[in-house]
Order: sequence, then structure tokens, then C-alpha cells
Amino acid sequence: MRRFSATFPPCLLDELLRVGVVEKLTDNTIQLKTRAYIPEGGDTDKLNILGTDVSDLVATIDHNLQHGAKDPFFQRSDVRQRPREALGEFRR
Repeated sequence: MRRFSATFPPCLLDELLRVGVVEKLTDNTIQLKTRAYIPEGGDTDKLNILGTDVSDLVATIDHNLQHGAKDPFFQRSDVRQRPREALGEFRR
């Protein structure tokens, strides 16, 4: 995984394995099982993501309509926890 991310938190692999997005093969490599995460725990988890994503999207659209030319927000979703100091790089 270091090939794709220099700052890969070790607990992230545990989470990817737990939710079934990746699997560990017998040769100790990791294989991607799906390109998207869709909670299988039930509708509550799916609705929670829907509510969060819709709220973020509406806030971004509102901001871009009011201030977009001067300070546009990037209209995509990234659900990973990032350190505050990485915010500038993410915005670029």
C-alpha cells in the first residue's frame, strides 16, 4: 500500500478488511474486491451516508453560488480523516 500512499495509517487496512473492500491473499498481498464502499449493515448506515453527503453537497453548491469565483469549493467527496495541515494541499 505504500506504493500508493506515503502516509497510509496502519489502522486503515484493518478497516478496509473489516468492511470487505479488500482481502489479504495467501502471499500476504492485498487485493481490491470492490471500487466503492456500500455499507452492508442495513439501511441506517446507507441513510447516514446519504444524509452526510447531501448536506455537504448542498453546502458546497451554496458556497460556490455565493463566493465561487473568489474562493470556489471543490465539489467532490473525500471521507478520509485528514490532518489539518494537509488541507492546503487537498484544496490545490
